[in-house]
Amino acid sequence: MIDVFIAYAPADKGFARLLNEVLAKRGIITWVRWDDALPNADEWNEIQAAIEAADNILYIVSPEATESSYVRDVVEYAARHNKRFVPVIRRDLQFGSIHKAVRRYSLIYARDSEHFDSALHQIIRHINRDQPYIRMHTDLLVRSREWVLSGRKRRHLLRGKDLRAAEKWFIQSAGNHPKPVERQIEYIHASRRARDAGQRQALWLAGLTFVGILIVAGFTFSRLIDTPRAARPAAAETKNAVATGFARTETAGIVQTATVEAQLALLQTPVGSAQATRGSVTDEPVAGQEQRYGTLMATTSREAGATNALAADLEALQEELDLAVAGNQAMLAEATAAVMALETEVAVQATTLARAQADTARLQGTAVAFAEAATAAHEDHATQTAAALATEPHEASMTEVARLAREVQATLAAHEAEVAEARATAEAVQVALAAVENRASMLQSLVLAESAREALDADRLDLALALAVEANRVSNPPVEAQRMLGWLAFRPLARRAFAGHENIIYSVAISRDGERVASGSLDHTVRIWDAATGRELRQMRDHSGVALSLAFSPDGQVLAGGTQNGVIHLWDVETGALLADLEGHEGWVTGIDFSPDGTTLVSASQDRSIRLWDVASGDLIWRVDGHSNAVSSVEFSPDGEMILSSGRDGMLRLWSAATGDNRHVFGTQRDMLRDATFMPDGRHVIDSALRIWDISTGEMIARFEEGPVDGVQSLDVSPDGRFLVTASFNDPRVHVWNLETRSLYTDFVGHSDAVVSVGFAANSRYIVSGAWDTMPRLWDVDSLPLTRHFEVNDTPVIDLALSAGGRLVAAALGDAGARVWDATTGGLIWEWNDVESATVAIAFGSRPSGIVALGGLEDGSLRLWDVNSGRPVYHVAGHQARVTGVAFSPDGAVAVSGAADGALRLWNVSDGSLIRAFNGPAEAITGVAVSPNGRYIASAAAGGAIRLWDIETGQELRVFAGHDDAVRSLAFSPDGRTLVSASDDATIRLWDVADGRELATLTGYAGAVTGVSFSPDGSLILSGGEDGTVRLWDAASGSLFRLIESPAFDLTSLVWSPNGQHALLALRDSGPALLRLHNPRELVDWTLENRYVAPLTCEERVRYYIEPRCDANDNLPAPTATAPALTPAASPETVSPSVSDTPIFTPTTGNTRTPTATPTATTTPTRTAEPTPSATRTASPLPSVTARPLRALTATPAGAD
Repeated sequence: MIDVFIAYAPADKGFARLLNEVLAKRGIITWVRWDDALPNADEWNEIQAAIEAADNILYIVSPEATESSYVRDVVEYAARHNKRFVPVIRRDLQFGSIHKAVRRYSLIYARDSEHFDSALHQIIRHINRDQPYIRMHTDLLVRSREWVLSGRKRRHLLRGKDLRAAEKWFIQSAGNHPKPVERQIEYIHASRRARDAGQRQALWLAGLTFVGILIVAGFTFSRLIDTPRAARPAAAETKNAVATGFARTETAGIVQTATVEAQLALLQTPVGSAQATRGSVTDEPVAGQEQRYGTLMATTSREAGATNALAADLEALQEELDLAVAGNQAMLAEATAAVMALETEVAVQATTLARAQADTARLQGTAVAFAEAATAAHEDHATQTAAALATEPHEASMTEVARLAREVQATLAAHEAEVAEARATAEAVQVALAAVENRASMLQSLVLAESAREALDADRLDLALALAVEANRVSNPPVEAQRMLGWLAFRPLARRAFAGHENIIYSVAISRDGERVASGSLDHTVRIWDAATGRELRQMRDHSGVALSLAFSPDGQVLAGGTQNGVIHLWDVETGALLADLEGHEGWVTGIDFSPDGTTLVSASQDRSIRLWDVASGDLIWRVDGHSNAVSSVEFSPDGEMILSSGRDGMLRLWSAATGDNRHVFGTQRDMLRDATFMPDGRHVIDSALRIWDISTGEMIARFEEGPVDGVQSLDVSPDGRFLVTASFNDPRVHVWNLETRSLYTDFVGHSDAVVSVGFAANSRYIVSGAWDTMPRLWDVDSLPLTRHFEVNDTPVIDLALSAGGRLVAAALGDAGARVWDATTGGLIWEWNDVESATVAIAFGSRPSGIVALGGLEDGSLRLWDVNSGRPVYHVAGHQARVTGVAFSPDGAVAVSGAADGALRLWNVSDGSLIRAFNGPAEAITGVAVSPNGRYIASAAAGGAIRLWDIETGQELRVFAGHDDAVRSLAFSPDGRTLVSASDDATIRLWDVADGRELATLTGYAGAVTGVSFSPDGSLILSGGEDGTVRLWDAASGSLFRLIESPAFDLTSLVWSPNGQHALLALRDSGPALLRLHNPRELVDWTLENRYVAPLTCEERVRYYIEPRCDANDNLPAPTATAPALTPAASPETVSPSVSDTPIFTPTTGNTRTPTATPTATTTPTRTAEPTPSATRTASPLPSVTARPLRALTATPAGAD
């Protein structure tokens, strides 16, 4: 094997020799061709073999290298074979002139001797990276080449350990680079087929044959019973045939005449005619047919037993494959191979079914012959009986007729039983086959989920999301697949990506209405896209220049593009027609902007000038020069009266839009500025050094100090003034900042190369970005599945409640009092503002007169409101300190309250009288809850202890000890057997109510957990914390099921809606909100609607066994339905308060890997956020995530009382 193949141009031979010597001294094996002449055919074959045998292609990049035909051929051949490049930049050149396959690797700069040591260190580090994976890639290239050159001889295929290693590598390739090439994949598949051609194929063929025979047998038996029923009207025809002396009938004779009336009709046939028919069929053929029928039944019985054994073998195979998925990567490869075998046998099944149809026809013929023989025999017997009866009395005749009828009925009953048994056997086999197919689809889903995890670990988010969606397309996806999609769908991923450009992006723009996106690329095209669908609408090509800056007119009808040749193009957005060319600049046009009224256009250029143009006529209005270096950007103020420019000289300048006069100059010459923009107030500006300036004084008033503040290339401020978006040099992330706090709000991830252009839409939600990865993307800042917000006018939410039917939402708003909303419409029902004391706790209850709300106040008092009228019912002085929690009993008869002085009290709801004061320690109570049966009260304390009280006697029953800090939230499970608690110690704990044992500890939060709630069916736990996450946990296993993270999630409390479809969140600063909790089918639909799900390539469809495949011309299949059809949601007025028919999460016994917690009195299992993407990862199961981009959903209420 060769470690490094060195490709260079003759101009770089000296540097290549130096590199070769240094690498050789370090034990690295190199291959270099020192001859400057072009290679002949034999030499080229040798070079190709060396390229394939090399682990790395060290490409010395220079202008001469990109022009060298030899180097270009080497690079192209290596790229076609997915070789790993180590590009070393020797001299500067245009980035676009570097081969596309090379650009995806990190560039190493070695322009002079001072950088050589650093470059060498990077080269060696690249060479040594992922060596086992790269070596296997090279080995398979070499061996597959030998296999092809040998004419694909079987002796060159992989076997045993080598094949297992190749299969494991093939699985790993989903999340690694470089990828396998088609020849390697074909080589592995051929080796697999050779290995599996024997026993497995025989087993499946036998199984399918047995099934076919059983189906044929069932069909034949059904014909035996169905034929006489269908042919009863033919009895008269049989009578006529016998009367005229025909030898036999073509219908089923005596079986057709199964009724007494038919028997009498037959007996009335002239005896002479019957005797003429008698000799046509003898008893011997009937016996033979009966023997054949018995043989058929015995054979069918044996085949049924064999089929049962096959089903057992298949079940064992599935169990083995399940263990493979749960095991290590090698076993996973075996599982994947099994899936391949399943797919391969689909074709075999088609052939087998064809054979079964032929067998059916044959057996049908046998059945007809048997029926005919039986008919003739019965006719013969009937003829003899008729002759005998002709001389007997009438009574004897009737007795014989009755006996014959009973025999016929008994025969038919026996046949029916046999047919029913055969049908039952066939149905059982069909059920077994359906179960096997279901298990196969589950296995495929598990493999795809694991592949998605590997892609995620490799930071290939587009692929990871696409695989996770495919893993969840089955009817009941396994837990692992649901968990993977639940994690990925709510990451900060793009809402849309626009595919089509063939080179790097220089500029992007978005129309003010957010419906159109424009992008300019080094491929000399400007394209207009539909923001909603990602579809390309228009393409404008300019062979003479590249659009370095773009801008939509305010009405969205005109698109302006500034090019590198100094020309500004104006295009019609709807038609793509060129409207005008504005000429005059003598350098690159680096910035353009329309005035707010759309009548003028301002432009900036590397020629250091700024120009104002009349859009209608194309005339130049004025030109100014002021910057001492290239002008980087230009922009109108919100009112259109001023123009802001930034320059490479580090200065910001304000110009009069009317006259071009220079109004202000500010900045520092030490900072080279690349962009600047006005704040929405028009009084402040922010530049690419992330400094905020007051334009009236020219003073810097603020600066961003922490985060990715260096190297900002492009920026924009949202029109509502909440956010700043930036793109930094050599950074593939899009950064969004909170302007008020000057802190990083979120990072949008998805680009694979440096982001160079960003911009907000007028709605302040959508962000468009362009990067060197050729694919512009659209992001949504408010990207949460929130279906309803309840307005609080920036008042902090301290506590909230949801009525038993889910129709009403209440919030305690501190000094702003309390409010109640209709959850269906979001409309405010009433509000109460107690000027004497703040409302700090709230709960819903009921009285005979209707629903009531109990509020706990800062001064320790309690106030009860009638929800229908909004009027206070009573106000009692309940405590001596702040009320910290209130709760009603299930029947609404009593209420409990806890206070900061440790007092816990029980109240009669009807009149507000005190029933009981509980004797507990003088430690601040932080929360209370009443059990579903109304017998117990749980109270939490600031020290972390939880106490259980008997509501009738007031006695303390037990103490739950385990938390290290204050408990913030409590909830009983619906069956009352489990208590869950959330604490400032960043843990969630589950307790056995009966004996006080700690059942499990759920960890993973980075701060206090502020809210916790059980799902209505008790299968899931919902939690929220100060780290900005909402999490769903499997209550039985304690495993993390779904994670939703956003900077907007500053939670004070939460509760699950009664219908199980929403979570009501108390967002401290933005008010209550309903969060949609999707079931698996809905989550797939939501993801496809609100995330960019990359279409899988033909190669990926083959690699991951995803149907449908591409056609013979490598055309991708037409898009399939987004997900299985969903039953339309009930209207807001009729939503049932019971649990949703389609659960968010249904554990599947066969696929759930995490065991149920079985704690003892001395051990407390700890549940962490699992599973982590890699075995060595110990932090959160996913990298830190903040906001997610998605489009706002149509509001869907929680339900109705």
